Amino acid sequence: MFKRPLRDQLADIRNQSELKYQIERLVGQLGCSAYALGYCTHSRPEDTVYWVENYLGRYEVPEDYLERDPLAQRVIAGPSLFEWGKEDYIQRNALDIWQLASEHGIHSGYATSLRPHGDSRLMLSIVNHQPLSGSLNDRRVVLEEFGQFARMLAGVVMDTFESLERFNALLTEQEKEALRWVFHGCTTQQVADRMRLSYGTAYRILHDAAVKAGTNDPLTAAFSAARSGVLGAV
Repeated sequence: MFKRPLRDQLADIRNQSELKYQIERLVGQLGCSAYALGYCTHSRPEDTVYWVENYLGRYEVPEDYLERDPLAQRVIAGPSLFEWGKEDYIQRNALDIWQLASEHGIHSGYATSLRPHGDSRLMLSIVNHQPLSGSLNDRRVVLEEFGQFARMLAGVVMDTFESLERFNALLTEQEKEALRWVFHGCTTQQVADRMRLSYGTAYRILHDAAVKAGTNDPLTAAFSAARSGVLGAV
């Protein structure tokens, strides 16, 4: 069952296999250990969460994370390298945030905002379990490579977000309801019965919804819409 608000579901592309592949490939190229790709938001602090891939697990950050974390503030301006310095966090009264990441073995890395403004900020951090190595010039080269990747990824995020928003806007509430029933295994006749429609009307609704999803199969459309969050809680 989907529990995230619809807007976040539409914007959430973190489970796409190609996206994960590209990020994990970059992690390896940069010689880093793991990555975090998560939403940070002022308006819904309960969704202020980082999802950390590989073996770091999942952890939640405090509600006022955006206001107190110096790294979160810095990456609004663009990609940034960081070393997990305790002093910066003490000055910002954010020692709890520093301790949280330290417990996961984070020592250094590169971070950026992919959606730096709006209700939900999608942030990417590629992290190391040891201090940054190499000369200042080496670090600048790596940061430039990370920045180029982040700009490409930001474009993918926005394209996906906008296409899903269009899909959501195209579907009528009746079409969404019909697809929910199909998602739960109903036949066209069962959809008609539950929605108190004729078979022909239910068939037309499902056909129109499928076409809007780019397919001729209502079941494919139902799974696509559910996976993208367009159907809400299913």
